[in-house]
Amino acid sequence: MAYALVPSKLFLTKLKKLDNSIVIELDEKLKDIKANPIVPERRMHHAYNFFRAYVRNFRLIYKVEGESIILFDIIKRDEDYRQFGN
Repeated sequence: MAYALVPSKLFLTKLKKLDNSIVIELDEKLKDIKANPIVPERRMHHAYNFFRAYVRNFRLIYKVEGESIILFDIIKRDEDYRQFGN
């Protein structure tokens, strides 16, 4: 199945603020996610429909809906991301 990446406005805003080296690593991670987005180890415990992937000191939060992967946010690892369960 071919998945399409759909970035949110928040994701795009935070992406512009990241260092270029992190963006390059994020691009590689997105290729992996696009190939296989539903990995049980990436599933967020408190939000069954949401997944997370690590890129250095950041978490990429995304959701799979049909053939789309919605890229919600990029947050620092020490930030609280329980908001995605609501």
